[in-house]
Amino acid sequence: MPPKNTPRKVSAIAKCQICRRAVAEWTWQPFGPSDDFTCAFTALGSHYRGFPAVKTCENCRQQIKTERVIFTYRHNGYVTNPATGAIEEAPF
Repeated sequence: MPPKNTPRKVSAIAKCQICRRAVAEWTWQPFGPSDDFTCAFTALGSHYRGFPAVKTCENCRQQIKTERVIFTYRHNGYVTNPATGAIEEAPF
């Protein structure tokens, strides 16, 4: 195991699973344990086990709270709707 002060490899840094460009800072759990998907964010590694987790960056986190966002989880597409608080299957 490398010493703690050694920088991690670039490939080991988690990327946002929504925009796929930025470095992930948050874990979003859209399907539980919270009923409200807009406040289901935790720090990376601190998420609730047993529920689906999506890694997100800060920009995507803000978009999820205010806008419709399309994301995939296990090859299925979903769309968030903050107005109704629902997550629907994407039409594609």
